[in-house]
Amino acid sequence: MRCSSTRISSDLTHSPLSSTVSKPHDPSPASTPTHIVIQRDTADLGALSFDRRKRLERHRLDDMYRMIAHIYSEQNAQRSPSATFAHFVEVCGMLTVHERRKKREGLAMDDALCKAIGWYFPLLAKFRVRSVEELVYRKYPFACPYCRLERHNDAVCKTVRGTAPTVNHEALRQKRAENNRRRPSALNDWQEMFQIIYPRSTEDRSARSTLGLMEELGELAEAVRVFDRHPKYFAGEAADVFSYLMGIANEHSLRMQQEGKGPFSFEAELLRRYPGLCVQCGHKTCICPAIPESTVGRMAKELSFDEGDDLFFHDASAFEAQAIATSSRVLEALGGYRGVLSQFPFDRGEANNALILLCLRLADALQGRDPAISHRLQALAIQVGQSATFPGSRAQRLASGDVIGVVRAALDELDLSEFERVVRPRDLGSQLGKTLKTLRYGVPRREVDTSRNWKSPVVRVVDMAA
Repeated sequence: MRCSSTRISSDLTHSPLSSTVSKPHDPSPASTPTHIVIQRDTADLGALSFDRRKRLERHRLDDMYRMIAHIYSEQNAQRSPSATFAHFVEVCGMLTVHERRKKREGLAMDDALCKAIGWYFPLLAKFRVRSVEELVYRKYPFACPYCRLERHNDAVCKTVRGTAPTVNHEALRQKRAENNRRRPSALNDWQEMFQIIYPRSTEDRSARSTLGLMEELGELAEAVRVFDRHPKYFAGEAADVFSYLMGIANEHSLRMQQEGKGPFSFEAELLRRYPGLCVQCGHKTCICPAIPESTVGRMAKELSFDEGDDLFFHDASAFEAQAIATSSRVLEALGGYRGVLSQFPFDRGEANNALILLCLRLADALQGRDPAISHRLQALAIQVGQSATFPGSRAQRLASGDVIGVVRAALDELDLSEFERVVRPRDLGSQLGKTLKTLRYGVPRREVDTSRNWKSPVVRVVDMAA
């Protein structure tokens, strides 16, 4: 919608891009909601004529995505995905001027928004996203993806989200099919859609969008990290980031109108800065240096070094030796392995290997005296090995407390010479055996009742307060 002037309207139906401003808990007539209508007048923006701007704004979002991604395609090809993402986060940091009113030399909110989108597009291209429109509309089909209402209802949304860890994908697909013909086209249209779903008002002063964007950037960082194996997370989080960029743009539009600075056309401002070529080098495919001088110190502030300062280490081996020494001191302060035994991940890594070795050594030591005990320990070693999982997995599949209880009971069966043979090797298995021998209770706080049958020991929970 394009109008020739900025106006305040009390009728929400006059514009699809409006928001309600009201004082809560005030029943007086003076608290009648005021609706701000964001205009899309572009006559006073830049040197282009109104007619030419109208032609410019007919470009679809995907057209602008491909154009900007192509401008920086050569530069993007030389960067790693993480480096491209880091640059995107850098320019998103500029958006704090929106809330903090912090002035930066040569940086306006229009610039920050355009730079954010200008790096969002190359980031998606780096991960070979075919269509921004498809990616965003797949999660936001003219509705909130959680409550699936055209205008987000916070109470309903939290109830829906509380019943599942993620969106209802089947219901969201149905909503997308239902609203397929309503899919926005140009950038301003997408901005308007998000204003309808998540209305912003002139009284939004809680940094809602900026803080939300920072949270989504953290989630997108995880999606970037796991993209090679789990690409679907990137799709969802990239769409969320776009929604918050639109939210910040809508808040900026409202504030510009309230301050009498005229309407804000995101499309027109973006095309002024990305007019089919790089405005820094003048080429259709950017050939700027990898680190352009104009971008140094744009956000970061340098710390001067005095002569002789040495803030960065050069000897990696010395750094490693200091780290190992510190680890030993920390472990000793916590009571050695005994103090951290409850945290040992016996279902993986060296801890898993140590428990297997200890079971096998105990089985060898007791084989001549009691074959049943020895057989049981050998079976436990196999159980521990089969229960091994990969590093970083969420849940432990090994009931380590039960196994350790059996191992402790076996240690109690050894005489001194047998025990010394078991723990003689200098490895984690021996250290584990010494620790379990000296503990009164196993971990997690269990002991084995061997009064029945060694072939089927009974594990019982011990009340430590008793």
